[in-house]
Amino acid sequence: MSQEKDHYSPIKRVEILDALRGLAALGVCLYHFGRGLPDGILKQVCSHGNLGVDVFFVISGFVIPLWLDRTGGGLKQIPAFLLKRFVRLYPAYFAACTMILAFWWISSLVPGYRGKEFGIEGAAISANILFLCDIVKMAWVIPVSWSLAIEWQYYILVPFAYLMLKSQRALIRNAAVVLWISMSFLPFERQWVTAYGSIFALGFLSYLRWKNCITLFSYTILVVCAAFVYGMRFGIAPATAAALGSVAILMPFGGFRWMRSLGQISYSLYLTHVFVGGRITNLGLRFEENFQTRAVFFVASIFLSIFFAWFFFQWVEKPSHHASQNIGN
Repeated sequence: MSQEKDHYSPIKRVEILDALRGLAALGVCLYHFGRGLPDGILKQVCSHGNLGVDVFFVISGFVIPLWLDRTGGGLKQIPAFLLKRFVRLYPAYFAACTMILAFWWISSLVPGYRGKEFGIEGAAISANILFLCDIVKMAWVIPVSWSLAIEWQYYILVPFAYLMLKSQRALIRNAAVVLWISMSFLPFERQWVTAYGSIFALGFLSYLRWKNCITLFSYTILVVCAAFVYGMRFGIAPATAAALGSVAILMPFGGFRWMRSLGQISYSLYLTHVFVGGRITNLGLRFEENFQTRAVFFVASIFLSIFFAWFFFQWVEKPSHHASQNIGN
């Protein structure tokens, strides 16, 4: 495999990825909070914010092979890789779930409570803990957790894909990409990573192009193929967002500072924004439907979600992030 230098410096690479994560997380927030807006252009724009999830998948397809580059990516490193991913991501997820359930329980004890009666079965708790809710048809404590379930399935498979991606032979590297694109044709439902094989392939292509292991012509052709296959399964808009995400990773522009800052807390924001901003949005729906009133609640949902996510990042996510970095060192 070619060991030529990256197109851009490692610092620039981090800036690009943080900026994309920030935009993706903001888009998902707009998607959930936009439902509180009156009908109009702004609400229509927000309705496409869920495309941020597609961008997150592309970023994972790019970032994980890069991480495996640093560790050698052999079969012996798979347990350490999975453990590092677990320590990096799971404590924040578990903390967010616990926080939401605790708030639900406490709220149900308040006189005059009008929400859903508190109660969750042991099977549902287990399904949430093991990321199996979509498979066993149970409700998520955190609605966006379905994408984390797909990510975990991807983490299990990607080390084997990397063995092909790091090959010295272009034919084998390209075969790995084609294999993942083809996975989207398999007759599995959307709760399985195979349905999303083509979008992770877009991340693989950015990785190969970044490492100068694929020509621009081959990259372009395969990106079009991967986006087309993904579009067949999920629609034109998600396919377009995914393809643009793959290209954006390779751009020299590192994004604005606020985008990069938002990207650094994007996981915390992703986990907690429905809990924080969703409640503010629900409160706004009780008021008269005019643009000024709803806009105030819309903006408040965004900024308070970001504010809460920053604290969550500092006190919950950041320590687990540091702990994961120490594994295997």
